[in-house]
Amino acid sequence: MNDFWTSLVTFLIRALTFYTYVMIASVIVSFLRLEKDNPLIQTLTMVTEPFYQLLRKVIPTVFGNADIAPMVGVILVQIICYLLDRSLWM
Repeated sequence: MNDFWTSLVTFLIRALTFYTYVMIASVIVSFLRLEKDNPLIQTLTMVTEPFYQLLRKVIPTVFGNADIAPMVGVILVQIICYLLDRSLWM
């Protein structure tokens, strides 16, 4: 692979890894009783909710009120990172 594609894939892996941390932070913050007008809450919601909404359309709610979209999202993003990383070595 040439340098451009290697750099692009490396950037994508790092961006997706950062997004994983953002998703984990949104889950942790959701357990805290913070006000909805908190800028941190608003930012995390704005960044993660579109992805969660997409997952919620596909994932059935089989666990009562438990929202498993963040867990599925983290796993999905990590699988994509793994596949991208594997593509660098092919």
